[in-house]
Amino acid sequence: MKKGFLFTMFAALVLTFAACNPDDDDRGNGGNNGGDNNNYSTLLVGTWLVDNLTVDGEDMTPQNMHLTFYDNGRGLMEDGGPDENNDFGWVITGNTITVTPHHGQFTFTITSLTSTECSFNGNYMEMDGHEITGDIRFHMTKVNGGDPNPPDPANFPSGTQWQFQYDSTFSYEGFPVDFNMVFWLDFVNAINCDLSMQYSVSAMGMPMGDTTMTVPMSYTYNSSATEGIFTIVDPDSGESETLPFDYNATDNTIIIDVPAEFFQDDEGGDEGDDDFNFQMPTHWVFQRIN
Repeated sequence: MKKGFLFTMFAALVLTFAACNPDDDDRGNGGNNGGDNNNYSTLLVGTWLVDNLTVDGEDMTPQNMHLTFYDNGRGLMEDGGPDENNDFGWVITGNTITVTPHHGQFTFTITSLTSTECSFNGNYMEMDGHEITGDIRFHMTKVNGGDPNPPDPANFPSGTQWQFQYDSTFSYEGFPVDFNMVFWLDFVNAINCDLSMQYSVSAMGMPMGDTTMTVPMSYTYNSSATEGIFTIVDPDSGESETLPFDYNATDNTIIIDVPAEFFQDDEGGDEGDDDFNFQMPTHWVFQRIN
């Protein structure tokens, strides 16, 4: 194949930087990209049990506290007591969730979020009328609205969807750049699968660009060996290349180790320039989301 199929994705990322310069950003927009490019707003909807809460390493886990996030941007905290004034608003921007109760506003970084588990980090919140500051770490498990069951081996992976997220900070022309990339695997049926990529980049809090693209593939899966092979066909040349994957039933993940040549052009070179030091990740671990 003339160029690896992932080379096209990598090239699109580089072109974003070639077309944008952090010096040219208009700071009048407040630096908020106002978007959720990682499917977090969808994954968060449902009811969650707060099963671990620490402040500066000290266990402060409440008993039987549930947080419900509705798809209209509202939420409710329930802990067995009166729930009057326990409603709140929420919005996700990138990897940040902002929670707005009746008084104040709390901002947390989402460190992980799947259809069944979620982790937040922050340094300020109010609980039971008390202000709490320090290294605040939440862990929650979804109890309603998720899908904690592994796929049925009889039809796996047909009909399932998976997600891999990669976040990084690197430099471009001397500026620090925040990068968020999400891949989805959608096993449409017993032979066809779509690989989609969405990424967003920002420098100094200012959005530089984003893009989404999808690569159609076919696949085979050996349930005895719990491994499969994706086949990607170049629409221009008709040539094909393959990409193996493994299913880990223990933690319900799909693992792809991407060969370096998939990010190279026909002459074996990496797309990029001297001012662009980002490298695509080659070890992808997908979590099931549906």
